[in-house]
Amino acid sequence: MNEEEKKQLDEAMKKIYGSNKSVNKKKVEEELANIGKEVEGTKEEVTEVKEEMEKVGKTIQEIRGEAKSPPMEKAINASHLISPPTTAKEAVKGECFTVSVNPHVKDKVTISKIMWSVVIALLPAVIAGVYFFKLRALLIILVSIITAVATEFIIFKLAKKEIPKLDGSAVITGLLLGLILPPTVPLWLPILGVVFAIGIGKQIFGGLGHNIFNPALVGRVFLVASFPVLMTRWILPDGIT
Repeated sequence: MNEEEKKQLDEAMKKIYGSNKSVNKKKVEEELANIGKEVEGTKEEVTEVKEEMEKVGKTIQEIRGEAKSPPMEKAINASHLISPPTTAKEAVKGECFTVSVNPHVKDKVTISKIMWSVVIALLPAVIAGVYFFKLRALLIILVSIITAVATEFIIFKLAKKEIPKLDGSAVITGLLLGLILPPTVPLWLPILGVVFAIGIGKQIFGGLGHNIFNPALVGRVFLVASFPVLMTRWILPDGIT
């Protein structure tokens, strides 16, 4: 306690003792001494906290000093990846991921590879259909596939979304619907069914990975409900019945 503080304390004590004789001077001095000890203890705690903060700061500086390689720099300055940029300027300042549909596990087996593997797996069924029902079956399948890809492209254009790469999902929808249609249906029927399958069965739910039903089956249900006569006529592979 410096001289000025002592003078202020003496003046305060004089005022107290001058106005109230019943004040216990010894007790007041003890209380003041206790307060002084508490203040000193608080100062020590503050000093300890400052020392800990300085240690943490040094540790951070050491980590930043070691992070000279580009991978480490990206890892340390990756907060913008956790909180995506909200403006165009923020997006330009730092690198950011383009979030696509799940799964997000990094692996050699991509969504595109899985989809095209399914297409390859369906080729025997396509060959069998062409063998039994001739080129008419192939024509229905091709019309369905082309319509599916075109419909998805148009929907992305109208929604002003980034057009994704051809991952094969639309091809599968068109291929599956073409395979489960009767070979005698007119060509406008698979076109209508595929448009409904892609637009209502898939994109209305948010696109690939978000649809709750198989789009091809949604298209078939729509066609059966709308055109029951055309959808229930069937020719057996013998070409007679």
